Amino acid sequence: MKKLISWIVLIPIGVVVVVFAIFNRAPVSFDLWPFAYRIDVPLFIAVFAGVLIGFILGVGVMMLALGRARRARRAQMYRAEDAEREARYLKNELDKAQNSARQNAAGGVPATAMAKTGEVVAPPPAAY
Repeated sequence: MKKLISWIVLIPIGVVVVVFAIFNRAPVSFDLWPFAYRIDVPLFIAVFAGVLIGFILGVGVMMLALGRARRARRAQMYRAEDAEREARYLKNELDKAQNSARQNAAGGVPATAMAKTGEVVAPPPAAY
């Protein structure tokens, strides 16, 4: 459905661009002021070049303006990942402590023997 709608929109725009290019082929002179050059180009090329340059400048300005928001979002993502990692670590530690308490209460394996099982757990990440 989206593809159909995009074709319905793009075909008339393409027709308008082609008709504009056909009817505006008259040459236009551009003086490149600080230099001693004069360029003659068709009007439609001058218009399309102006639109393209404006688009590129607009994208550049938006990238600069949104840079701060992207940095903040990236920092929040890192903080969320650290919090999830710490939550997993703490849950693992809680499970180990509960198992140890159950075994001690039942007269089973002492807590020091359980620590020697070889289970490796990463420590929580350092705080910012």
